[in-house]
Amino acid sequence: MSLVTSTELLTHAMQHHYAVPAFNANCYEMINALIRAAEAERAPLILQIGKKFLSYLPADEVGALATHLARKASVPVCVHLDHGADYAMAEACLNSGFTSIMYDGSALPDEENIAATRAVVGLANRFGVPVEGEIGQVLQAEDLGEGQEPDFLTEPEQALRFVQETGISSVAVAVGNIHHMKKKQARLDFDRIRALRRMISIPLVIHGCSGVSDDDVRQAVSLGINKVNVATEYNIAFTDGLRDFTVRYPNEFFPMDAMEAAMDRVTGIARGRIHVLDAAGRY
Repeated sequence: MSLVTSTELLTHAMQHHYAVPAFNANCYEMINALIRAAEAERAPLILQIGKKFLSYLPADEVGALATHLARKASVPVCVHLDHGADYAMAEACLNSGFTSIMYDGSALPDEENIAATRAVVGLANRFGVPVEGEIGQVLQAEDLGEGQEPDFLTEPEQALRFVQETGISSVAVAVGNIHHMKKKQARLDFDRIRALRRMISIPLVIHGCSGVSDDDVRQAVSLGINKVNVATEYNIAFTDGLRDFTVRYPNEFFPMDAMEAAMDRVTGIARGRIHVLDAAGRY
């Protein structure tokens, strides 16, 4: 259909009460597998490129590949920088054709996060590209001890000030979601989501949803979450697919056969997640 910005997709999701799937890719095959899933389900897709992928291929190469495949897709696809580390990374991705940028200053004190995010927004405005910011902090699973609860959750008043002072187009919030979880054990704070939705008029985003149960994701979407990020789940599916293929077929030597098996794993999981978000059949 076309390469689009995240604002186009998230505005439609807000109007029609569903969430846009925001799925991370770390190679050509994962990009292709995720786009296949979106096309099969007639769903929008925010194709996310993170720091790990950008440490392997430079932004201009990743951008050329991802935007080319997005333009060929039969559904709208946005190419988004996930967890941009700094102004320079945002600039490199903007110059490489990305149609959405996230700057993550959530580990900084609020004043510094606001200032740094506002600077990235000013830069992205020159390209006509929206920016996602993060307030509160979505912790990593490895940072939490056994049974420990996250204590950096987003306060609604804090989020409102952040939105007003930065000019961001969407905001990622911490409501019990946790990065890098391999099991669906995160517990979302639904009252906090309700309060954030009452106060914040722009799209709300939750990261770290590989660790959130499907039922909790559905509930979060029903309460006004508009973008749901999933990454770890696809990395596990892809690498498991490669391992399983090579164990089952030890004499096969064409790499693309193993890659296709891994891609099928990713596509299957992504199609299921698209239905959880009520995003299927939207385009």
